[in-house]
Amino acid sequence: MFEPGPRNRRRLAEFLACLALVLVGGCGESDDAIFVVLNFEQAEVPSKVDSICLGLWDLDPSGGQFGQRFALESSEDATLAVDPGSALSGRMVLHGLSFGQRVALHQQDFDFESSEVEASLLACGPGSSATPLERDEVAVAADSSMAVSQGLEGAWIVVAAPGQSQVFAVGSAGLVRQSVSIPTAAAVRSLVSVDVDGDCDDDIIVLSSSGAELWRRERGAFVSANDLLPSQPVEAVQGISLDYNRDAVGDVALVGADGLTLWQGSAQGLTEVSGGVMSAQLSSATAIAAGDLDGDGFVDLAIARSGVPDRLLYGDGGGTFVVDSASLAEDDRDSSSIAIADIDEDGMAEVIVASQAAPVTAFARDEPRRYVDRSFLVLPDANPINAVDMAVVDWNGDCEADILIAADDASVSWASGEGLVKEPALPGAKEVIIDDLLGQGDRDALLLTDTVLRWWRR
Repeated sequence: MFEPGPRNRRRLAEFLACLALVLVGGCGESDDAIFVVLNFEQAEVPSKVDSICLGLWDLDPSGGQFGQRFALESSEDATLAVDPGSALSGRMVLHGLSFGQRVALHQQDFDFESSEVEASLLACGPGSSATPLERDEVAVAADSSMAVSQGLEGAWIVVAAPGQSQVFAVGSAGLVRQSVSIPTAAAVRSLVSVDVDGDCDDDIIVLSSSGAELWRRERGAFVSANDLLPSQPVEAVQGISLDYNRDAVGDVALVGADGLTLWQGSAQGLTEVSGGVMSAQLSSATAIAAGDLDGDGFVDLAIARSGVPDRLLYGDGGGTFVVDSASLAEDDRDSSSIAIADIDEDGMAEVIVASQAAPVTAFARDEPRRYVDRSFLVLPDANPINAVDMAVVDWNGDCEADILIAADDASVSWASGEGLVKEPALPGAKEVIIDDLLGQGDRDALLLTDTVLRWWRR
């Protein structure tokens, strides 16, 4: 059912997808079919849900599973009919996606004695304004990087280091080591979580000194799938999942010393996109973010760079991006992380930049394609922070963006309320992720150091 948030929200649509599915056995109609009713609540700009991924899983280990993405192009009613075959109970996972990035998550178990299963995607979860508390911590190998893989079996936290990896499941009792692993050999630079095959299980791309490797998440394991990657070698330090051409298929954007690399997704895997990007203006890139900067409904990109000015790229919805060097103030800082989010609730996205030994900066849109520094208006602190990573997302469930900055000495948390408010410092970290780890609608924080992974929850 729809549950209104603290602010007025407009409903995207009640979208009832029409598709005949079979969890196990053969295909055919059944008088025992149940109907999955999907309800959606649309948040205002920029968190517009434009596609969903619906996954269904037979809870019997010998049973089957189904996952598929759907573009939300109309509000016409339809029905999702699920023929249970011999299945007795199932699990449903529903991802709400904006430009290919997950902004909402619903997960529930059900049995086939019911005639209808109802799922809700809310713009913001229940959350809490309480001070964050550490729930658990586990030892990890040195030189690790992490990513969260959401899937039909729940959230897995993948921590990969040269020569070894660890996978943790998240439960009410804490972080539980799994028997699953991803073999790694070279120096790991970062991990990218992306659903390459559209089955609602997040796959993992390992970026290392030897290039890129893809590990597909399949039932209870990660399986090598490098045949789904482009054949061209890539040198990248960081990447994101996105859907830049709005075809409800996952794409990937990677950045590194040589600039930007785009991989377009299809049923056959990922292929490199040539042209449309001036990589000469994007060298020394360290991080990337996606969102709608100019309000035209197409995904744009923000790229952080080290020692040279950061860049904004404007997309046309078809895979072409244009670098606009005049959009952002020229600054030769060592930017380590970048985000696109509406942190002042004015309906327009800001560009937030974290840097080494410099204050965090927030750029607001002054003209359709011109961003100016408005940090003094929207950020609570102008002191330098030795930032190495940053997450900008609603953490406390009030539908407004919070900011969590990973720094070597102490991580900084700015919570939304009457503007952003500085909270007590958290432990130092080199990577930070905020995600819905328990599938309950509210989000948790993960802080990674060279020796410890910490789970924080409000």
